Parts: sequence; C-alpha cells; structure tokens
Amino acid sequence: MRKFNTRSTALAAASALAIAAGFAGAASAQNATTTLRGAVYDGATAEAGAQVTATEVATGYVARARVGADGRYVFSGLRPGTYRVQVTSADGQTAEETVTLALGQVGTLNLDVAAASTAPATSGATELGDIVVTGRRVFEVRTPEVATNVTQQQINNLPQISRNFLNFAALAPGLRVREDDTERTISAGGQTAQAINVFIDGQNRKSLINDGGVAGQDDSRGTPFPQGAVQEFRVISQNFKAEYEQAGSAIITAVTRSGTNEFHGDAFVFYQDPDWIAQDEISERRGAEKAPLKRLQYGASLGGPIIQDRLHFFGAYERKDEDRISQSFLNRTEYNDFFAADLGTTSTPYEQDIFFGKLSWQINDRQRLELSAEYKTEEDIRGASGQNAPSRAARNSGENKAFNLRHQYQGDRFLNEFAIDYLQSSYEQSVINGGDYGRRYVIFRDNVPNDPAIPSTLGFQYNINNRDSTIFTAGGRADAQFLEQKSTTIRNDLTIPDLSWMGTHTIKMGAKYSMQNYFVQKDFGRNPTFIYDIEARPEINGSRTIPVAVDLGVAVPPADADNNVIGLYIQDDWQITDKLELNLGIRWDYEDNAVNNDYRTPDSIRNMLAAIQNLPNYDFPSYFNPADYISDGNRPAFKEAFQPRFGFSYDVFGDERTVLFGGAGRYYDRIGFNFAFDERFKPFQYNKTIYFTVDGRPIQTGGSAASPIFSPTVAWNPAYLTPAGLDPLLAASPGAGEVFLVKNNFEAPPSGPSIIMRVQGVDSRSASPTGAAVRRS
Repeated sequence: MRKFNTRSTALAAASALAIAAGFAGAASAQNATTTLRGAVYDGATAEAGAQVTATEVATGYVARARVGADGRYVFSGLRPGTYRVQVTSADGQTAEETVTLALGQVGTLNLDVAAASTAPATSGATELGDIVVTGRRVFEVRTPEVATNVTQQQINNLPQISRNFLNFAALAPGLRVREDDTERTISAGGQTAQAINVFIDGQNRKSLINDGGVAGQDDSRGTPFPQGAVQEFRVISQNFKAEYEQAGSAIITAVTRSGTNEFHGDAFVFYQDPDWIAQDEISERRGAEKAPLKRLQYGASLGGPIIQDRLHFFGAYERKDEDRISQSFLNRTEYNDFFAADLGTTSTPYEQDIFFGKLSWQINDRQRLELSAEYKTEEDIRGASGQNAPSRAARNSGENKAFNLRHQYQGDRFLNEFAIDYLQSSYEQSVINGGDYGRRYVIFRDNVPNDPAIPSTLGFQYNINNRDSTIFTAGGRADAQFLEQKSTTIRNDLTIPDLSWMGTHTIKMGAKYSMQNYFVQKDFGRNPTFIYDIEARPEINGSRTIPVAVDLGVAVPPADADNNVIGLYIQDDWQITDKLELNLGIRWDYEDNAVNNDYRTPDSIRNMLAAIQNLPNYDFPSYFNPADYISDGNRPAFKEAFQPRFGFSYDVFGDERTVLFGGAGRYYDRIGFNFAFDERFKPFQYNKTIYFTVDGRPIQTGGSAASPIFSPTVAWNPAYLTPAGLDPLLAASPGAGEVFLVKNNFEAPPSGPSIIMRVQGVDSRSASPTGAAVRRS
C-alpha cells in the first residue's frame, strides 16, 4: 500500500464547513519550506526500526527521519522540489518512491517494503537513463489554509511583459492585481494593498511606511524581485497559521531558486520598437507629434555546483528600460500660442536593475546553511503630462538592499531553523528643475453676478480665491520627499514533529525580534509657485507676466523613529485519528513605537485645545476627549494582539475522498508609519501665501459681496522672482498648519472571521465553488 498526497489549498479562517473529494494530508507548513510525512509498513504491519532518507534529486542533499514505534516518520523543513525517498527495514527490505513537493504543502507518503519487490521502485516518475527527473505531484484537499501554489512552470510559461512575478498572484481566487502607468499593487478580500504581506525565503517584505503592501512596490511600475530568481510561491488568502504575521487579507510566500549539481543558465530579451506602436487617436487628432515609446527588458541567471552534493551557487540579473508617452496639452486651445514651447509629446524614461545571488551549503546530513543577497535600484521620470509642462517632471527613485542568512539543524526528534536578515528600502521623489520657480496660470470668476439694479455689482469683481480653472502649469515642481525603512530581524523556529498523546502532534513554535528604523522627510511646497492671471484682466494686474500671488511651503524637520518588534507563536497540528485532525495555534505581536509612542504633543497644540475648550458655551463632541490624544512621550504600546487560530478536517469515510473541514481565526495587521508621521508633520507644514498687485492695494480674499474680507498685497517687483528678493517677504508672512492627533490607546487593525466552501475531485480535476466573508475592525 503506497499513498501520496500533497496538501495545496483549502479552508478559511472562521466557522466553515466544506465537502472535499480527493487525497488528504495534514501537519505544519513553513514560510519557505515543505513537509513530508507518512508511515512505513510491512504488509499490514507497521515497520518499527526502519531508516528513511529523502534525497533532493537536483542537489544530492540528504535528509534523514526517525521512524517511531508506530512506523510513522516526518521530514520537516524540506526545500520545495523533487525527492527520492528510500526506506530500509530492520531486516534489509527496501522501498523507494520519487515525489515532488510544493512550497508550504504537506505531503503524505506511505511506503510498504513488502510490496516493493513486486512494484517498480520508480513508479510514477519520469526517467532519462538512470536519472529520475520528476516525481508525482498530487493535489491535496485537507488543510485549514485557503491557498494557491504557483509553480515555476507557470511562472516561466504564462505570458506577461512586466516580469513581475506577483502578477501571477491573480491566479488565486480573490486576489486582484491593479496596474497603471505609475504603480502596480496587489490586494485581496476587498481590502487595500496594505493588508497583504510578502515573504521571500522567509524574509518579511512588508512595506512599513508606505501603503503599497510590499517594500519597494508603492509608486513603482517595476518589479520588487527578479522573476528569474523565483522558484515558486504560494498565496494564502484565508486562515493562515500562527507562524504568519502582519497581514489582514493575504500572505504571499516565495522561495528562490538554488544551484544544482549541474550547471544551468538562461537568458531573455524582450524588445518593443517605437515603430511597432501606433499613435493614440487623441494626440493624433490634436495634431501632436508621435513620441518615441520603447520597451527593452533583458536578463540572465546561472546556477551550479561548487562542490558536488554540498555547495551550490545561483545568481540572477534583470534590467528594464521603458519609455512611455507623456503629453502636454491645453483644454483651452485659444492659449496655444502663449504656451507653444511647452506643448507636445515627450517620453518619460523608466530604468530598473536587480541583482540576486545565493549560496547553499549542505554542511552535513543534519545542517544546511543558505546566504542570499539582493540589490535593486530604479528611476522613473513622471509628472509631465496633461496641463503640466515637461519642466514639471519629477524624478522618482527607489533602492532596495536585502541580506538573508538561514541555518537549519535536524536533531533526532526536532528541527531548528534560525535566520537573521536585513532589509533597507528607500523611496525618493525629487524636483528635476528645482532652479526654476513654478508658474500656474488660472482663470478667475466674477465674484458677484451682474445685477443691473445694483450698480456696484456691474463689471468684473475680483476675489483671488474665486478661481474657475487652472489652464496650465510650468516650471519646477514644488514637492519632494524621501522615505526609508531599515530592519534587522532575528528569528528562530523549532519544530517537534512526532509527539504522541491521544494521537500524533506536530508542534511548532517560534520567536522573532526585529529592530526597525523609519526615516521620513517631506519637503512640500518648498519650490515657490507663482500664480498668474492668464486672461490679463485690467481689474487684476492687466498682465500675464505679473503674478497675483506666490505659495511656498514651510520646512519641517524629518522624522527619525526606531521601533522594536516582537512576535511569538506556537501551533499544534494534532492528528487525533486517521480521520480527524485539529490545527491549533496562537500568536502574539508587539511593537513599542508603532504610533509615535515616544512622541510628546507640542505645547502649541495643547494650548490651542485648551483655548477651544474654554470658549463660552462650547464643548467638544462627546466622542472626542482631548485627554485621550495628548501624549507626554509615554503613549502605551498595544499589548493585546493575541491571535488564536483554529482549523479542523474530518475524513468522513476514511478513504481520503470526502473531507469536512473548517476554521476560525483572528489576525492583526499594522498601520504604515506614514499615518503616525502626520501627527508630527501636519501641525507644522503649511504654505505661506503672498499677494501681489501693481500698486500694492488691498484685494478681496474671502467673505461675501455684502461683507468682503480684504488682505494686504505687495507691489510687484521683478526681484521677487529671486530667492534673495522673495525670502524676506516670506519670513514675515504668517501661516498655520493642521492639527492631526493619534489616540493614545490606538490599536492595530484586526480582521476575521471568514467562511469558505470548497469541493475538489481526484486526479487533479477540481470544482471549487467558494464563498467567503471577512470582518475587519
């Protein structure tokens, strides 16, 4: 009797029932590994004292498992791939099977040494000479996770032109990939992109500041990782186990390629010539010239042995060059002559380079060490389109550096996995033409409708803040920013695979400590922008070259915050009988400075709130108590992020063809530091505005026709176009920011439960009607 089953996808995180037909399995999954378990028989008798080995076909790496008194064995921490599993009984009988295990799955392989003498040892495998090159991949149906595996064959063969491996996450039900000219995001379960988390070889790639979900992916049209370095990945959209962290909707866990005992390499080139692309109809009708549009992507990878069966290397490089059309045009074509030098089409280039390297060392049959490194840099020119001149373009740059060291030690009755990794991810938006001031050309409305019965309403009434539209903007951009996250993470996971008490338990527990730093600098409005009356009305300044106002943002010091993160979990995959299995787990996460816990509310804000509170006959709304938001620098960290996880599966007839399963769980995500940064930033960030007239007369800036509000102006002097002339005026101009408060007992956002139903048939044929519901607080 020989059975093989690899668990792939199934259930959710809440009260759920489902019926499944197919093969079944159980036990724990890991961020970057897989598990194989089963039993050894001699006919109908469990074979105690046997020896079982699993040899990875591609590398020759050997793992050994202990066989218990009941004949059961478990291999934990295996890399996804094809394995030759061999068993030798105490009396010398042998059996062999070749199987393929997918990432995060649990395969069940029972071996019968009595049947081996009458069945071919490599049944179900493909052979070339004496080399087994592939094993049987059988789909599973019994697991509390709702998951979809994406194989290397799918990554290599399914068509796409961006080479972003995360695009294939759309193969998982409920996952959505959204792409436009500026960025690509992935979301799940109707939630935002921030609610997902991505692990690469177990390294957490969560975006800790921005909202893109994946570090380096927000506001980027590139790829977060070289596709040629990805072996396969797994999308878990519901009921992920306690080892997974900081996600409210979906987990994507990927494993990278490694070198093998043979040298293997590949190369690719993708080119799209400008002549192969037709001009868009809108610009053609406008009479604009066709802009060059070119795409070029190329790369290569190489892997092989340094020491056969012991030490291997792998490296990959990918490059992307892309030019896209940027069109500057007017909706009010009567002004085309005035802006002729700034109109037309141009190309906005994008460049990205990604390097990845990896060493894999099988120290001995008990220990394995992996070291990998990644470097990514990208630059994107954008912002010069529509009613913006090419001079308004900004340079968006990104850089990622990642290192990951992982060690496995296989004891007689346990597996220990230790990892230390470093991730640095930065995003910068800079002004290209910072030496050129901004120019915004607007049309003003008549502030008071003409009424012949009221002579004072006749003619054009000027109010500088009553604007009809912006016709065009030219000159240097006003805003720039720099954001950088750094993290050094230490993690240890311990798996005890074969404890016996009222069944068989696979216990997994782990701890994580991450030292994180967030640096955020935002220079909004720091390049002055002058506002002009495009109609040159005599009631205003009578000129298109004399501005009516100038805006300049105030400099705000950057935020540089440290945050210490702790995560603890334990989970138990409890096989009570051959029919019933429970999956129990609990996780706890803690951050000591997630929401400005060390921030002291400035006195100016305290005094303002007190002054509002003391206004006659006024009180704050019942839902707002200022004391709940005022911090003395000791805002308590959230300590109640306990996350129980539960799942079960029941093989109704004991034939692994009809399975009832369900689950429940709670999951805590995190809020990006951009949210907490606003508490530090917004009260002190504001634009100063100075109004200009020809003669320095006051102008209306608000109020109504009956009760107008006037503001003083400055008589225009061309010297104000220079920093030396403008700075003294701005220094004397008042301004005020916006109060943004974070509640002292702010909690991380939890989510759950969810419900799903799934039916799957045998022989890889499946029908999967599913329904899910998630509650997010």
